[in-house]
Amino acid sequence: MSFSFMSALLLSIVLILWTLVYQVTSSDLEESKMYAVQCKRWGEPKVLELTRVNKPPPCQPDEVLVKVVAAGINPVETYIRSGQYPTLPELPAILGTEVSGVVEQVGAGVTHVQVGDKVFGKPILGKGGYSQYAKLKKLDVYHMPPQLSFSEAAVLYVSYFTAYRALHFKAQMKPGEWVLVHGATGGVGSAAIQIAKAHGLKVVAFAGTDSGKQYVESLGADVGINYNDIGCYDLAIQSIGGKKFDIVLEPFSNVMLANDLTMINKRGRICVVGSRGQIHVNPRGFMQTEVQIYGVSLLSQTPEEGRHTAAILTRGAAEGWVKPNLNHEFFLDELPDAHKAIMKPGSHRGKLVVSNIDQFYCGIPHENYTTMYIVSMPTTAVYDDLDAYRSKNRYLHYLQAFRT
Repeated sequence: MSFSFMSALLLSIVLILWTLVYQVTSSDLEESKMYAVQCKRWGEPKVLELTRVNKPPPCQPDEVLVKVVAAGINPVETYIRSGQYPTLPELPAILGTEVSGVVEQVGAGVTHVQVGDKVFGKPILGKGGYSQYAKLKKLDVYHMPPQLSFSEAAVLYVSYFTAYRALHFKAQMKPGEWVLVHGATGGVGSAAIQIAKAHGLKVVAFAGTDSGKQYVESLGADVGINYNDIGCYDLAIQSIGGKKFDIVLEPFSNVMLANDLTMINKRGRICVVGSRGQIHVNPRGFMQTEVQIYGVSLLSQTPEEGRHTAAILTRGAAEGWVKPNLNHEFFLDELPDAHKAIMKPGSHRGKLVVSNIDQFYCGIPHENYTTMYIVSMPTTAVYDDLDAYRSKNRYLHYLQAFRT
């Protein structure tokens, strides 16, 4: 038996024993602690800090504690992080407006879910999904559709609930109507295409590139249009035979609303699901046509509407028309990069998500290390950096890092 083989074997044994001892004795693994990304002040993405914090306290009667597996990443979280949102949580805050995971504990007044159930929903503001455990109000917890993965279920709440609220509860969509979807490559837009087509509507979808145009058509849009093309609004009208639209889904109302008013039918419905600035329109544009302009917010959702929406989406997942598209999956310590990515125009299609949160273990900033020793029983492998390890294995159970 060669000396090098014996040395490697001995190193493996030592590292395995070290790992086991570390797992048992390290204060980082106390049962009362969890990893979370906190916002301790409002500002740029760099204010998001990975840290160890206490797990949430026992549930109140109307609360559910969820062991988080995945969390959606949404523009609204960037507004909160920057302090530019009407309702801000107390600092330090854990952001994250939608999660999926497994029920860890239920309050005395919770009867519709039990410990061990796979669920998705909306965490309590400031105690959100950028953490390994999150509390949700019982009315904001729904059973996961069994056809979806945790990462797919994690993005249902914001995108699909918003799109369905706009089209069903506000616009009261009807089969055969034409709907114009702005921002159709994003989460809400993609969901709106799927929901509209499943309910018999015809869809024209705006995207920012030719490849985006092809993408929205692959989702089911009858017509995809690159909004950077000259005369794109005329093209949209021409594509439906010179008529105007019955419904417009508008996530960029500060930019597009004035144009929407020229493209909407009399008594048409415009659903505003987003805005990134002040809106300037001439009121005569909607006075003459009696257009209805709806603001859409899940904060106004009733318990009955939430249950109805969850039932529709569960049916849609079973029938195959609810198909969340995940653009990129991040690790918990990559959230600053995720916040930069989501606000970059035209940078992604579908949804961004933080995945494998329940498996996150190391949390050591990898820029401080040049060599990562990965103990994964029964063998030991050495990688040059953490990224190399991540590309090999997305789970961090047996990671140990040593300064070099």
